[in-house]
Amino acid sequence: MKPLILINCKTYAEVSGEKGIRFARKIATVRSSKYEIAVAPPLLLLREVAQKVHIPVFAQHVDSDEYGPHTGQILPAEVKEAGARGVILNHSERKLGFERLVESVKLCKKKGLEVVICASRLQR
Repeated sequence: MKPLILINCKTYAEVSGEKGIRFARKIATVRSSKYEIAVAPPLLLLREVAQKVHIPVFAQHVDSDEYGPHTGQILPAEVKEAGARGVILNHSERKLGFERLVESVKLCKKKGLEVVICASRLQR
């Protein structure tokens, strides 16, 4: 398994809309036998990037919920269906409590998503 370089686009104006698609296409031109490259576009571009760019696409976050009465939640099942290969969890700008993180990881694995977990330290 090759190391993964994951480019997180955040929500900068420079990667919104069509600019985000162009950015992802540029990232997709990078090739190496030593590593794999992936992109985490803004949420509203996730499906379009996954359809138009042939590199792994990751969601910038998901919530630990399944289908149901959860207004505004980002569901692992939906990011998987949109074409995401994986998700970023616990980014410094979207911290999760430990129990929520554990539940999110379980649900992502259940849906077949790879998980990149960010951490400021290795202990609880």
